[in-house]
Amino acid sequence: MLQNYFLVALRRLRRRPGTTALHVGGLAIGLLCCFLALLYVLDERAYDRHHEHAEQVVRLGEQVRVGDMTINATNTDTAPLDAIRLDLPGVEAATVWEWDGTALARRTGAEAVEIEHLVFADASLFDVLTVPVARGVPALAEPGAALITESLAATLFGTADPIGQTIDVTRTGYMTRQLDEVTPLSVTISGLLADPPATSSLSYELIVAGTTPIETHDGVVAALGEGGETYLRLSAMADTTALVALLEQRAETEPRPFGEFVGVFLTPLLQLHYGSQLGGVEALSLFATLAALVVLLACINYANLATALAVRRATEVGVRKVLGAGRRQLAGHFYAESLLLAATAGVVALALAAAVLPLFNAFTGKAITLGS
Repeated sequence: MLQNYFLVALRRLRRRPGTTALHVGGLAIGLLCCFLALLYVLDERAYDRHHEHAEQVVRLGEQVRVGDMTINATNTDTAPLDAIRLDLPGVEAATVWEWDGTALARRTGAEAVEIEHLVFADASLFDVLTVPVARGVPALAEPGAALITESLAATLFGTADPIGQTIDVTRTGYMTRQLDEVTPLSVTISGLLADPPATSSLSYELIVAGTTPIETHDGVVAALGEGGETYLRLSAMADTTALVALLEQRAETEPRPFGEFVGVFLTPLLQLHYGSQLGGVEALSLFATLAALVVLLACINYANLATALAVRRATEVGVRKVLGAGRRQLAGHFYAESLLLAATAGVVALALAAAVLPLFNAFTGKAITLGS
């Protein structure tokens, strides 16, 4: 019986190609918009979820008043870090991470390679964040120790083993001196890292121990001696009010080079990516709602077209009733026809999505695939 319903529906749709194309086209465009919006939202919400303790990690920030402005500073002083680790209730681990910017990396006797993501990190990095180690020892305690990603290692060393190799790194990022005035850092690779996923807010190619001395305009200091981004792994995220109060008590006693301390704020790791975007989580929810509305409008359009064409089918329905068709059989034919149209529109929408996805990625700056 079901097979008969679909065969009759298929014959009827093939007899009216113009009407069928109108139905399928309108529904397919609506589904296409929904697919693209859904892929975008899922990609945004996937950021930083690869970290093992992602839901327990927060970034420490301070509000500082400078004149009439209140600034949200994410780089904080590392001096109270040991105290935070030792005696602040609810804090299981803490680490400091500082993105230093661009650099030039050179192995002996080879051309320099430009790096976009040079990072200095505390030895406790792996206690807080998940940075997958492909091979070697993830050691960042000794000055000059470094971890390198597989892609950068392949660029610098080809098929040779990078573990134990020494490279020179010249910092070219913000607040560094002219290249001819900078003494390159000599770092030894102790571990090989898997490349960070595309959905990671914390990008890195070369991670160097935070105790490594670097040249600044103020002289030679430890890389993390002047601060960085502090990340805390909390035992629970239910209520951080007491923790914020304790952090503010400590921060108030710390000397600061400029500005007046206002307060402390904690940003969940899972909000780092889109928390700074316009609207944040609310924008994603609005985007998903708009996608659902587009599909709803496409369905309403389909219903309106079907209603407008119902007069043409009155004769068909009458003939079927005369021939003995009951209400259930008539409903079965109409349902089969609707399911065929919807399935066809879905297939067309997927084909269109595959075709326009490269343009969509170029427009949004993403690397979304249909399998993601």
